[in-house]
Amino acid sequence: MHDSHKIARLKGVRDGIRLTLDPHQSLSILLPEVTELFQQMQHLAADATVWVETDGGALDTKTLEQLETTLEKEFAIGSLRPLPEKAGDERSPARGAGGRLANLGRTFNPHRNDGLFLAGRVRSGQNIKARKHLVIMGDVNPGAEIEAGGDILILGTLGGKASAGIPDNTRAIILALDLRPTQLQIGGIVAAGQPGTKGHGIEYARVENGAIIVSDYKKDNPFKQIQWPEQR
Repeated sequence: MHDSHKIARLKGVRDGIRLTLDPHQSLSILLPEVTELFQQMQHLAADATVWVETDGGALDTKTLEQLETTLEKEFAIGSLRPLPEKAGDERSPARGAGGRLANLGRTFNPHRNDGLFLAGRVRSGQNIKARKHLVIMGDVNPGAEIEAGGDILILGTLGGKASAGIPDNTRAIILALDLRPTQLQIGGIVAAGQPGTKGHGIEYARVENGAIIVSDYKKDNPFKQIQWPEQR
């Protein structure tokens, strides 16, 4: 039996995550321990810089490369780097309410963003798709269709068909300055017409209890309870 706390440890620091490893362990032992730690963090590791230090000794290049490859693939970290000497005193841990690693994810790498940012009117007959989030600075006319794997934000009037969270992300939202869709879809849930929208002010659609509902964004901001920015 081995003590996993001595093999691998994580700590949030101002500019990323500090990963402390036992350099005397083999990759076959280190990798499962590190993977388990990052699984507990869920989305908080996305795009973060991971600083690696050891409890005496050094890790070989092959081990570091394999760790970086795995963490990039499974948890979308930004990079994995050796901790510079004498940098430890400058990287104090910061925690938020409930002991969360509050400072993780403050830095985001634009090259990892699959979102689509457009300006201009989307006209009838046009079809726009984004792998992740979709932001349009302009109107979406009736007869136009837009689709995204994540959220949809329209800085104008949404008058066409909008599908967010495709294929199965029911946490996605559809927000518009003027929400007048012909059809909304979030994940696999569809609502025809203007489900509950009053057509006044900024509104957003979301899934609640298996149905799409529309709320006033100013009165019911879905993000106000989030303590620190998190990647969607």
